[in-house]
Amino acid sequence: RYVLIEVPAVAGAGDEESAGAAGLVWATVWDDVAARDAFVTRLDALTGGFPRPATVEPVEVDGLPGALLRVGFEGPIEIRVQGGAP
Repeated sequence: RYVLIEVPAVAGAGDEESAGAAGLVWATVWDDVAARDAFVTRLDALTGGFPRPATVEPVEVDGLPGALLRVGFEGPIEIRVQGGAP
């Protein structure tokens, strides 16, 4: 799943120029830690090619190995698995 996020400006935060900018958050869930770690390693090598600052990190999603890619967004994120087994 992924979410496109519109970043609001916060008055006085010094980041008003980013108002209305789009960010991307993409969460993935993997069958095992080794597969997730291989994905994170490969994608991390490519984050410099995104049009906005990007990071990818290993995360745990409801006890499962996951990865979180953020492009142009650094705010808090909550990830849950819903609607059955992944």
